[in-house]
Amino acid sequence: MRWEHGRPAALDRIFLNSPLGQTVAFLERDATGVTLVADQQTHRAVDAESLTRDVLGWTLPLTGLEHWVLGRVAPENTPSVIERDNAGRLTSLTQNAWRITFPRYAEAPHRALPSRIDLQYGTLEIKLIIDDWNVE
Repeated sequence: MRWEHGRPAALDRIFLNSPLGQTVAFLERDATGVTLVADQQTHRAVDAESLTRDVLGWTLPLTGLEHWVLGRVAPENTPSVIERDNAGRLTSLTQNAWRITFPRYAEAPHRALPSRIDLQYGTLEIKLIIDDWNVE
């Protein structure tokens, strides 16, 4: 997965890649909604969660993920469980029925950012390994 977030503001581009690096789906969110291109077909919806669920068969929690990937609690949701390490970094949280754990952090300019995030929603598991941060 390659994610370009916030350039310009309120724009997301997500490339979902195969293990060999080929793009199998492309998702773009802007102020007008979300577009998903998969299997040479274009789909449109108001949010990424319902669009990925309907087209791909699993839900990409983009609304929360934009906060979780930075090691933060999403402000619009009420977490049921928050755990932090001695440095105050999130180690796990449950939010919007997702269980998110942060097994590793990497030092980035001005702060530590997650380098691995594990997400679980029922039987769905998503593992994100972040190998490059470009935060401005």
